[in-house]
This record gives sequence, structure tokens and C-alpha cells, in this order.
Amino acid sequence: AAAAAAAHELSFSVGIIAGQADCWSGAEDAHLGHLLFATKLASEAGAMHVLDRDGIYHRILFNYTRYNDGCEPQRHEALLSKLINDDQVHFVFGSSPAFAHQESIMAKDSGRLIYHCCHGQDELYELDMSHVFGIQASNSRYPDQALKSMALAGGVSRLFIFSLEDDNFTASTCQAAAYHAKDLQQLHSSFKLVQHRRYTNKEAADDPLFYEKIVDEAIRMKADAVLGCELMEPSINITQLFHAKQYYLKALWLTTAPTQPGFAAAAGLDAAENVLSATQWHPQAHFTDAYFGTAAQYSTEFEAAFGKQPSEVAAAATATAYSLAMALKEAFELCRFPDLAGLNSNQTAPALDMDRVLFNQSAVDCVAEPGMPVTATGYEWVRYQLAKQRLDTIFGKIEFDEFRRNIAKEVVTVQVQSGVVEAVMPLELVNKDLVMPAPAPPSSHHTHGSHPKFGELSQEAFIAVVIVCGSSCILTLMGIQGYLYRRRRANSLDSQLVIEPKELQIINAPECQWEDSWESGKAMYKGTLVSLDPLPEIWNAGVVDPARSSILKQMREEKSAKLASTKESILPTPTLEIQGSSEGGSISESQADIEMGVSPKTSRLGFSYKALADIEGSSASQSECDSNGPCSTKRAKFSGSGTCPVFTMILSRYEVLKLFWRSRCLQHPSAVPVIGIVWSLAPHLPPSMPVLVRECQELGSLASVMENETMTLDAVKQFDIVKDLSSALAYLHTQENPAMKPILHPRLEGVLLDKHCRARVCVPLAALSDALTGKATVRVERTRENARALAHEWELTDVQTFGIGLANLFTAGA
Repeated sequence: AAAAAAAHELSFSVGIIAGQADCWSGAEDAHLGHLLFATKLASEAGAMHVLDRDGIYHRILFNYTRYNDGCEPQRHEALLSKLINDDQVHFVFGSSPAFAHQESIMAKDSGRLIYHCCHGQDELYELDMSHVFGIQASNSRYPDQALKSMALAGGVSRLFIFSLEDDNFTASTCQAAAYHAKDLQQLHSSFKLVQHRRYTNKEAADDPLFYEKIVDEAIRMKADAVLGCELMEPSINITQLFHAKQYYLKALWLTTAPTQPGFAAAAGLDAAENVLSATQWHPQAHFTDAYFGTAAQYSTEFEAAFGKQPSEVAAAATATAYSLAMALKEAFELCRFPDLAGLNSNQTAPALDMDRVLFNQSAVDCVAEPGMPVTATGYEWVRYQLAKQRLDTIFGKIEFDEFRRNIAKEVVTVQVQSGVVEAVMPLELVNKDLVMPAPAPPSSHHTHGSHPKFGELSQEAFIAVVIVCGSSCILTLMGIQGYLYRRRRANSLDSQLVIEPKELQIINAPECQWEDSWESGKAMYKGTLVSLDPLPEIWNAGVVDPARSSILKQMREEKSAKLASTKESILPTPTLEIQGSSEGGSISESQADIEMGVSPKTSRLGFSYKALADIEGSSASQSECDSNGPCSTKRAKFSGSGTCPVFTMILSRYEVLKLFWRSRCLQHPSAVPVIGIVWSLAPHLPPSMPVLVRECQELGSLASVMENETMTLDAVKQFDIVKDLSSALAYLHTQENPAMKPILHPRLEGVLLDKHCRARVCVPLAALSDALTGKATVRVERTRENARALAHEWELTDVQTFGIGLANLFTAGA
């Protein structure tokens, strides 16, 4: 702490040309976002330090400059030239999309790095200017999530698109939407793009009824969803027209207008209700970083500084400055400064010339790793560190592609609900559920007459009947409400984890494979692509299965002798209690119970489908069980025709959900997120087999990629996979209460690859079974010494599997 307090400054000059709010409100917001970070960086609470290779502390500071261009292009160019050539700033922040190309070319020509906070259009980055970076996601991705939901969940069959072609943002957004809509026809044959109406500002200005004609055209085409790319005023006009004509749309999506303050009030709360849009950021979305905390905490800090809530532009600007500061920190932690050579801890470090540090190669001595010196200037080294950055921010994830634009950033789909803009997609960022399709308006038809008619009843009798029936309904509803309230409290985990089959749009159902495994299926869940992983180790006791009952009867009668004979277990022998029985020795088929398969050869909750006739005392031999093949054996468990008994633990549904909750609470970038569980996916699977719903990893398992001769994992990807797995294991092995059992499968079968070829580990339920220790169903007595020894043994098992897997990875294809 004393060394940090005595650290001298690394003060970098940064600047922006941004006009006032009267020309583009985003320019002022961008300035405030940068200013907030620079101010916090200068405070003690926000100090950011670098410890170089010589052990000397340096404090990073931003000398921030802002010039107001008055929204004049010529003045903007002159001020940017002054900022670069006269002020000689080290780094430039981009301002508005209108000046993005001009700023980028001037920065490239002067050799200055420019970092855009507010420009997301592809064409700029595809010019491949080496000094140009951008934090925003591409606007071409704005409609993707909404379109998928329309096609797969909203029941939309006829889509109408309109777009203003004079504006590059609106034109490119709707052009991408039209391409994506045609692709979606492959998934949903009834989904169809009926019209894409393009027009210019001149066409709209020449006809006072132009937008009404657009609406009438959509109605004539019998569109049940409309997607529009327009500016603020036309978007409000079209929203009001659809509402005034009382034309029901299952979905109405518009570009950024619904995200702007005042849209709902201007269009009318009823007209704006359930209108969809997209944005780069939402203050209630679950974005976090190590500097500001959550997006909500950042919003509070911004409001305290400037008296208003931050916009998406302000959040992007702050994240841009934070990202640049982290790149500087990561770069210079790998360097030493020859100008400071020979200083001891009691000497005051002289001020460094930052121009010399950044642009004179002899002023820094950096290494990529021990023994690998960097032959580049400090500026080039910073630019390299920024290009390979992977960072979480309050604006979202940052990771750059070969054109130095952010490809990890998620677009947030928003929806107006009760006049408030809520984040509804993607699933991991939402704060409200998506309403899709929009509810149909109530019928406006009325029966007219001078007197009410009540059939054969007099008016007084009719009133009495209404009162009696109404009172009965109210009491009944109160009773139902009380029952549902108690049930919700008793099943809070159920409500958070259990997914109904009707909520899934099945794309590929899971299929049984050889080698004791099931091939995962795929489905759409709330507009998100998910993986469906069958759980043959869990049997749902809500489905009557004679073979299972016979097995459990034999277990209950002979469990003491069988458990005593199981001597190869790495755990002390568990005491099993079968919950409930009935006449004839069968287990009670309670809806609240499920059965979880346990491998007797290891005495762990696990994935074991081998016949256990020698252990359980069945008349069927091991060879007889194996001869049927793994898939036929698994089917026999559900059909009642199987002869191979399985060692089984009885757990309540609550205990199983507790396992899933424990799995869902594991939060690590290299662990596959668990979304929920489906108790039964009949008729696609046996009715008693639950299905785990996980986030889908696009490239599938690492093992299958290694075996695929058409896919090559180069050295960079291999080392990224090694780092991901190491990081995941380090995190999982630190888990306590309970400790994790072995996580990795042989051949790294449980390791999946996402679309960026980054590895993620599927944590098996077997590894989490100690979460149930101490429950009445399974009691395991251990001393602390035994627990530590077992945890160490489990870690060694994973390390061995990890090492063998890495050997296979590095020798694959050799």
C-alpha cells in the first residue's frame, strides 16, 4: 500500500471532438461517459496501478480534452487536426456516427489509435484500418433475436418490412433483417417475408399521407408482424396509425425510437405497449465489471455525477475508456523502464516522458513472456494488448475480431411494457419476460338496446343471481389463490428451474447412441438456442415402471448384504433409505420422488448404464446384459422388459432440484451455464427420463472436433483450450460445502466448444452429489481428515484425466 501511494504517474493524453446536445444528444452523452471514467481514475477510490517488471508502481491517469465542434463538419475536422497535431494526444475517442469515417482516416494517417464508442456499422471496420477499434455490436444483429422469437414462439407467418434507404443505419439494419427472415423460413416453413418496402426521405416528404399508405399496404398484405427501420418521428406516426386503425399485430419492431425517452408518451401508452426494439445497453441488464460493479451501480454513480440516467452511448463511452486503461495496464505490467534503472525503494521516481515511452523503442523493455522480448514501441505493444483483450465491462463483453470490432457484445432486445422500456432478450440479460405474441385486443362489439334483457329472470332476480354467483366465485378464487400461494412458496426451486415442454421449440430431439451415451438435442427456448441433454441416470418416479419397481424391491430386501459386499468404493458405505413402499414389495409411485442411478463400481452418483447382476444378485449375467447393447439396456429400464438391475438411490424432487440449483450457481466463463430441467420430453424420450437444458455450444464436444479431419485446432486454439480448462478446474476445485467430486470425463467428453472455439466444461451431476449429504435419504459419515483426503483424491483424478486429455489434444492428427 505504501509503494502504491508513492507510485508516480503514467499520464496519457486522450481527447474527443463532441458537440452539444442540440445537434446530437449522443455526442454530449459520449463526452460525459468519458469524463466520468477520467474523473474516477484520478480519484483515490478509482486509482489504477501498474507494477512493472522491476517492482516499481505506476499510477495510470488520463489527461482528458474535449472540444465542441458546434456540429459543423469543417470545424470538426479542424479541431480534430488540432487535437492530434497541436495537442498531440496519445489516443483519440470517436464521437458521433456522422463523423466516424472522417475521424478514422485522420487517426490512421497520423498513426493515432482511435476507439469508437458509438459506431456499430460494418462498413467502417471492413476497411481494416489498423488503428481503428470499435466497442459496439454490429447494427446488422439488432433484429435477429426478435425475428427468431416471431418465427419460433410468436406464431408469425407474414412479416412486412419497411426501411428508410437514405440513412445507412436504417437501410443496413433492415437489409440484414430481410436476409435473416429468409433464413428463418428454413426453420419454420409457414414464416414468410411478404414485402420489403424501401423508400427515400424525398418520397416521404412529397406525400403527406405517405406513412398512412405504408400502414395500409401492410394491412393489405395481411401482415401479422411488422419490422421497421426509421427515425423517431416517423416511428411514432406509424405506431399511432396501427393503433388507430385497430389492426392487430402479433409483433411490431422498430429501430432505436422505442428506446428513446418520451417515445411511449408521444405515441400513447396503449399504442406503444409491447413494441419491440434493440439497444446496445440497458441499465437493468446483467452486465458487470471489476471497476464499476453492475450496470445498475454504474447508473447510480453516473446519475450522482451528472443528475441524469446514463444512455447507452454514455455507458459505451465509459466502457471504451475503461477498456483502453486496462490495455495500458496489461501492456506495461510486462515492461521495465530503462530510464528508471538503478532506483531503490527509497528514491523518488522521476517523471517519465510519455511520448518517449510510447514512441521510442529504447524507452521500454517489454516481454510477451519470460525469454520472449517484444521488438516494438510501447504504442504498438499497447495496440497489440488491446487487440487481444477479453474483458467484462458494464457495457458487456469485449473481444475483437480481425477487423478490431467487438464480436462478443450481445445486443439487448427491449420491449415497451406499461410505458417502461424493459430488457427481454437474450435470456441471460433480461429483467422482464418477453411478451410474444402481443395479446389480442378485446372485442369492440356491443349489443345495443333501450333495455337490458335477462331472459326469463326479472331484473331483481338477475341481480341476486349475479351477487350469489359472484360471491361464490370470489371465495373460490380466494381459496385457489391461497393454495397457489402456499404451493409457490413450497416449490420456489421448481418455479425457477423447471421448464415446461410446451415452452420448447424442438429442432432436433435427443437420440440414443452407442457407448452408453445419448446425443444431445437442440431447441429454441425464449428465442435462445439451447441444448437438450437427456439424464438417463435420473428416473422420474411419477411414471409407473414394473421393471424398476422389481429392482427396488430386491434392493430393499437385500440392501444390507449388498452394500457390505461393495468393497471397492472410494467412499464410506452410504446408508440408503427407500421412501415409501406398498403391498407386493413395489415402491410407492409418488409424484414427489425420482430415482437417481448410482454406479456400484464407484459408489458415486454417476453416469453408469452397465448391468450389475453380479452385485445386485440378479439372475441375468453381465454378458447377457451387455449383449443387448447399451441403448437397448436403457430402453428396457422404461419398458419394463429389462433384466439387468441397477443400484438406485431414492431422492425427492426437491433434492434433485437442489442438485440443479447447485449446478446453476456455478458461475464461470468456462463452465456451461445450466438453464433448467424438463421432467419429461415424451414422446421424444421415455416418459420417465428428465432432460437438462443448457446453453448451446455451437461447435459441440472437443472430442468430436478432435476426431473431425475437416477441422484443425492450431496451436493458438489448443493453448486457449488449455487455459480455459485450467481456469475452470481451478475454480471448480475451490468449491466448498460441498467439495466437487471428479469433473472431467475420459477423453474430455464433457468439454464443449463455443463458436469462438473456446472451451467450456459441462459439470456432471455426479460431481455435485455431496450437496445432499446429511439428508434422510443418503447419510454418509466422514471425518474431516477423510473429507480432505477424498477431496484431494478427486482433484488428482481430474488432474490425471486433464493430462491424458491434453496429450490427446496435442497429438490429435499427428
